[in-house]
Amino acid sequence: MPASLKTSPAGRLPLCLCLMTTATLITLGSAQWRAGAMPLVRQSVPASNARMPRQMEKLGRGVVAINQGEGKVFVSWRLLATDPENIAFNLYRRTGNAAPRKLTDKPLTESTNFQDSGVDATKSNAYFVRPVMGGKEQAASAAFTIPANAPARPYLSIPLQTQEGY
Repeated sequence: MPASLKTSPAGRLPLCLCLMTTATLITLGSAQWRAGAMPLVRQSVPASNARMPRQMEKLGRGVVAINQGEGKVFVSWRLLATDPENIAFNLYRRTGNAAPRKLTDKPLTESTNFQDSGVDATKSNAYFVRPVMGGKEQAASAAFTIPANAPARPYLSIPLQTQEGY
């Protein structure tokens, strides 16, 4: 039993157990504890009575592209919690130093991934998306670049930074 918990003279039952959160204070008195009665609950409600907003990280689209070999690249990106229901995406690829080329005939609305084909893997390929809201393209995401002659793999290898001697 924690040292901060007061006990009865016999040392068996708590005289008073108090649990406190930001919204509720619950007190179990010794008489209530012994009698098995429901605890007394006191609530302190904020004056505004409003819910606290959910805390979220500020994330980007997180575009990732994986060379699958034979001129195919799998591209994926995030759908954000703050995106409207009717968001769509245009996907672009920049090969080497050439101008970006739009890969989608119409904005994608059903998924946040795309299978690119006909890719020249001897050159670097950078992929980025532009959200489309209300028929208008928004700012481009950060690009993900596959280096020239990258090996074909069914995964993305992420090097770990470990502490020295670990």
